[in-house]
Amino acid sequence: MKDFEVIPFNTCRPSTTLSLSTSPAPNAGNDILVHKGDSVTFTFTETNDSTLGTSPLLNPSVTMSSTPSGATCTPLKTGGDTNNDGKLDRGEAWTFACSVTFNTAGSFTIKGTAHGTYNGQDVTFCADPNNPPANTLCDQDEQTQIVVRVISPSTALAKSASPTTVRANVDTVTYTYRESNDSTGGNGTTDLDLTSVSVTDDKCTPLARGSDDTGDNDSTLEVGETWVFTCSTTLAATTTNTATATGTDKLGFTITFCTTAPNTTTICDAQEQAQATVTVISPSMSAAKSAAPKATVTYSYTMTNTAAAGAGNDLSNPSVSDDKCSPVVQDLKADGVHNTGDSNNDGKMNSGETFNFKCSTTVTLLNGTGTVSVQNTATATATDTLGNTLTKTDKVTVNATISVTKP
Repeated sequence: MKDFEVIPFNTCRPSTTLSLSTSPAPNAGNDILVHKGDSVTFTFTETNDSTLGTSPLLNPSVTMSSTPSGATCTPLKTGGDTNNDGKLDRGEAWTFACSVTFNTAGSFTIKGTAHGTYNGQDVTFCADPNNPPANTLCDQDEQTQIVVRVISPSTALAKSASPTTVRANVDTVTYTYRESNDSTGGNGTTDLDLTSVSVTDDKCTPLARGSDDTGDNDSTLEVGETWVFTCSTTLAATTTNTATATGTDKLGFTITFCTTAPNTTTICDAQEQAQATVTVISPSMSAAKSAAPKATVTYSYTMTNTAAAGAGNDLSNPSVSDDKCSPVVQDLKADGVHNTGDSNNDGKMNSGETFNFKCSTTVTLLNGTGTVSVQNTATATATDTLGNTLTKTDKVTVNATISVTKP
């Protein structure tokens, strides 16, 4: 009988499976929804589920990639090598973990790919199993993926007043508030919805919601929508009102104005507060009537016949007029008939005679004082023996200080 030599060889192929768990855990859609700035911990588990007789895998590792790029880390082994031999033995499950902080809003597809060496070949996932790279054993269970949707909730509150100037406690001012959802990231639509949206004002209540500037007037402030609120009141003094808006995002966080978040479920948004200033005026007026002191002034006038002596030069009908005083009358003797200057009582102004006239009027004292200044123009008229009218005009300015005694 011929001797036989038994040469051991292994016809079995290795089998491994890569799985993934995350913190925070995926949602019902098997995606992860987080805020911009949040971190996600990825824990990959590489399990050797080969059949009996398969050699262990050497140098097991996991690599990560992201689409778009920039959201990866380097997974490090955290456990699973039960016998500490550095080999991924059949039945062992090694874990690899790392964390990524997402500083950009958007949707990221995260892939983990496991590798191990078997008989000098790389056991890993192949993009085209029918055409594997050189020295590669394709195992399509060696890759896992998850989608991380990163949202950046953002709102903007605008406030205006009309009119901006009112009368105290009389005119009504109407404030208009516009709350807009300008969030970014996630899936770009429903991930960015805000609910329980409200606006308050520290100087005006209640606020009433009107028709949306942009929107469908429902109870969800969707991205791109602008809700409108109004409030009317009267004001007693110039007032600066401060309005604050609040909403709840898809992760249940409160979006509102703050400088420091009061708790771990509040996101501070500097655009969630707006102010408006209304100037209040208090117009008033008063009416007063006063009369400046007045005084009575008596003007005296003289008219002289300067013609040569003779009956033919007598003047009759002598009279005087004044542009500031009327009537100007003759200054009569005690008989009440003849002028005090009519020396022979013939009623004519003979040559050399001077007739006297007078006029009394009321004048207003300057600046309410006892001083008066009046310029008068007096005109003297008489008729000669031939029936001709003689006229003489003269001007005089009277400056006087008058003492007024009120009864």
